[in-house]
Amino acid sequence: MTAPDIAVTLPPMEIVHRSITRSLLRLYAALVAMAAVIAAVCAITGRWLILAGFTVALVVLPVIALIEIPLLRKARTKRQRALARSMPAGEFYAAPASLLPSDGTLRMPASGTIFLSVSGVRFSREVLGPPIFETTWERVSRLQLKPPRGLIGVGILTLSATDGTTTRFNVPEYSPMCRALQAHIVSHG
Repeated sequence: MTAPDIAVTLPPMEIVHRSITRSLLRLYAALVAMAAVIAAVCAITGRWLILAGFTVALVVLPVIALIEIPLLRKARTKRQRALARSMPAGEFYAAPASLLPSDGTLRMPASGTIFLSVSGVRFSREVLGPPIFETTWERVSRLQLKPPRGLIGVGILTLSATDGTTTRFNVPEYSPMCRALQAHIVSHG
């Protein structure tokens, strides 16, 4: 079964393939700049103990980041492989996601797992549980996947249905979903 024409809006390539490490380095550079200003103020006012604390923090934070980033990546890969093993035939992607409220209220998003298959999209709270949301590609008039401003590695998947309804998902693992959708659209186009 081939997917119908789906209008996919993807962000510029630098955002799709944005490295978590590079994003964290930008954040760290901003923290270093703030610490330099605070250090200058501490040096001028004679608060040497605060200056020493900031200096230690600037040395310890990169060490923690160098240890944590590979561990986070390994855990993400392990989680992704476990989900891939549990996917039924015909599904090409599964990941943790949150179903955002569609009525504009401030309710909490429903956490669960989103599954993309050759027939459509399914979302359930449990991997093998009943779906909370399910639709076919025929009912999807537009699919948009883009990162929100200021967040690292997160994406918003918006499905516009042919009946005018819109369903949005918060996808913590943005880049793998981009790659899976691009590969699916290219192969089933």
